Amino acid sequence: MSDDPLHGRLIKPIEIADRRLPFHATITTPTTDDLGRCAPARFLVERVVPKDHRVRDGHLDPSKGGLLVRGMGQLRLLHNPSIAPHAPRPNTPPMDRYEQFQAYRTKMNARILGEDGERGVHPDGSTRCGGTLVTKRFFALDGKTYDDGALSAKTKELLGLVASAVLRCDDCIAYHVDRCVALGCSDEEIWESFDVALVVGGSIVIPHLRRGVEFLDLARKHR
Repeated sequence: MSDDPLHGRLIKPIEIADRRLPFHATITTPTTDDLGRCAPARFLVERVVPKDHRVRDGHLDPSKGGLLVRGMGQLRLLHNPSIAPHAPRPNTPPMDRYEQFQAYRTKMNARILGEDGERGVHPDGSTRCGGTLVTKRFFALDGKTYDDGALSAKTKELLGLVASAVLRCDDCIAYHVDRCVALGCSDEEIWESFDVALVVGGSIVIPHLRRGVEFLDLARKHR
């Protein structure tokens, strides 16, 4: 038996990389029942702590790394937790570029615009700051700009795609490609928009065109 008071396999950071932190999980610890047996308990997993990372925790050795969790009235660093089967499995297929884009965008929008529980915490347990009023108003203005008006939302997204390709912003291209697909743009309409971007931006746009077309194929697959 391990001399570590927390038994079970180590949950590596990559195994929870596709989850938006924080998330709730059932974790086995030795202090969750009256008999001192290892029993499952619900914790809020707040962050992955790399090895040798300094953590404000007086009774657990942070040099081992682990998961920083909140539960049972305290903030704890679990070195070797065993998470219940509903956690991502090691053989979970890797996300493709479309899924990675959507997961990252969702996670970071929650980090910037979300409520206290969505923004996560610092090592000392305090809530991270989020976007200011200016940040939130700019995000709202950006979304409002692409609503239907004298120009349809579909036309505006095609314009946004052209501008993004000329400016060589791959994330922006991916976003507008996805929105174009969602709004019913045909491949022909998207290709003609890429043509305008090529004429305006020149041959330097070509590498971004390749990635844009790759993302278009994935968007069609997922939608």
